[in-house]
Amino acid sequence: MWNYRVVRKNTIYQDSSGKKDRITYTYAIPEAYYDKNGFAGAITEDPIEPFEETIEELRHSWVMMAEAFGKPILDYGMIPEPGYNLEDDPMASELDKRIKDFESDKTKTIPWELILSGWLLSSLAGVGTLPVIGGLPVSFWMGRSVS
Repeated sequence: MWNYRVVRKNTIYQDSSGKKDRITYTYAIPEAYYDKNGFAGAITEDPIEPFEETIEELRHSWVMMAEAFGKPILDYGMIPEPGYNLEDDPMASELDKRIKDFESDKTKTIPWELILSGWLLSSLAGVGTLPVIGGLPVSFWMGRSVS
């Protein structure tokens, strides 16, 4: 399952005197992906901008993004959310298994259709951003041997 969510990211810096830490916040709307229990386990690497082929599709995306303001804000540093269970997220657990198999040379390729099975391909098409799973952007495996 996925939807759009407002995500807050903090940046810590020292004030001009160099004596006190300051925190600033930025906000964005990425896609959020959930386990079966509704805990966010991944978000897209970059915020999403509405881009569609028709005005009706664009309006639909905009409404879905606006719905993010009615949900609790996710803290970037808390993703995956406490309570998230990788085993209750079939998409992520399969991807993690395939990445480990690839890195340990058990397999030479990661079948594209298996990685993306269960994902809404239309949500990824043309966006240029991909989800972050287990702290690694999916682009981690994109440049590798993929059949």
